[in-house]
Amino acid sequence: MQLPSLLTRLAVVRLRVAEGDLPAARDLVHEARAALSPDTPVQLLIAAAGAAVRMALGDVEAAVRWASSVDPLVLPPPLGLQTHLFAAAVEAFGATPARVLVGHGLATGDPAVLRAAANRAEHLRRLGQDFGLGALESTARLLEALTADALGDRPAALAALDGAVTRCVPEGVLRPFVDAGTPMLVLLRAARGHTAEGSDAAGRLDALLAACAPARPPARPPRNGLVEALTLREHEVLRLVADGRSNAEIARARRRAEHRQDAPRAPLPQARRPQPHAGPRPSPRPAPRRLAVSPLAGPPFG
Repeated sequence: MQLPSLLTRLAVVRLRVAEGDLPAARDLVHEARAALSPDTPVQLLIAAAGAAVRMALGDVEAAVRWASSVDPLVLPPPLGLQTHLFAAAVEAFGATPARVLVGHGLATGDPAVLRAAANRAEHLRRLGQDFGLGALESTARLLEALTADALGDRPAALAALDGAVTRCVPEGVLRPFVDAGTPMLVLLRAARGHTAEGSDAAGRLDALLAACAPARPPARPPRNGLVEALTLREHEVLRLVADGRSNAEIARARRRAEHRQDAPRAPLPQARRPQPHAGPRPSPRPAPRRLAVSPLAGPPFG
């Protein structure tokens, strides 16, 4: 399997997990693992995707065991520094282990697990700062806020949350907060209570609270299995990502789609009514002539 094909498959794995189609995500991981030599360094990326799928499936022990064995500050040298591969490596060895450990800590409430998760989130933040990866740093601050609040350090949690909110909300990045669930909603409400009315910070928190507010349960589950259904635009972008498109290609495709939607449409042709004949009217046909026969005359043929 070629590397671009592998990265595309791993993107589809994340998409299937987001959609709730966990069996399909697990099958994709198994296929990718079987298609590559066991000793290739790229197997490390597949292991990260497999851990995320196992966590979603409820196999927490295996996922935590893998995450605990990964140092987020070490990027394996064989992977190189190609842009797309570097991004995949940072996601695999930085963000995924931190998310697994923080999720496990929040679920168990064990202080030792939470402290270990907080340390991993701190390492992740340093990784983002060292490499200038703003999105990774924001993810780390969000995880630090959750772990600090779970450990009872509300001031530290609010400080970390403010850093994540200040960076993410102006760029329209709300989903990481929504995906964090109830613990994030509680923390956002606490932050809003400490924020002055009418300030920019209050506006950002209000936007997040509106996005994170629990909705009434639908009459039936969403067809795509998401807690928050993806919009048509998000589905299209994810499809392009899964196809291996670059950011520039995705932007061009979106501009073309928006141009097609905004282009004026030609009016439909109207049905033409039959027009009256404009030339001279034809003269009426003469009536057939009839032979006049006198009633006193005999039969005409004798």
